[in-house]
Amino acid sequence: MVASTEKKPSKTAFVTAHLQKDQQATLKTVNAAWNAEGHTGKISSTLVTGLRAKLGLTGNIRPKTSTPKEATAATASKSAPKSGGSKKAPTRTVVKSRAQTNGAPAAVAPVAKNVSPDKRDRLLAEIESDIDRLIFKLMGVGGFTKIEDEFRAARRVITRSHNA
Repeated sequence: MVASTEKKPSKTAFVTAHLQKDQQATLKTVNAAWNAEGHTGKISSTLVTGLRAKLGLTGNIRPKTSTPKEATAATASKSAPKSGGSKKAPTRTVVKSRAQTNGAPAAVAPVAKNVSPDKRDRLLAEIESDIDRLIFKLMGVGGFTKIEDEFRAARRVITRSHNA
């Protein structure tokens, strides 16, 4: 007769299950849990970091909720060109606006007198495109439908003033 042997979980299965239980587990804690269950040997850092990446557990752990300030903050820095280009300042200026806390729509800013109509139209079209990009980025992240709706409302206001 063939002796039956108890099948031990693979290292991959063990690490996956452990990371699902404890998302902040490190290589040290995973190896400690592996040895605590009576297994011999060590689990490699490559396996743990690879599975953490596959499960989306890489980087700093952030809180699940975000404040409106965090959700609408824009980065103003741009990376330098990779192929021998000169390091010039960005041509566009990022302006951070403060949202009103009472939810009332902000007043439309008066038209600057020194901006030509052609330049104004071009700038408004660029702003609409930037808002579209932000909406698509938020859609990719997921969970920000309220902010997406607010950006769509802002884009409609800009489109109406652009077409007027």
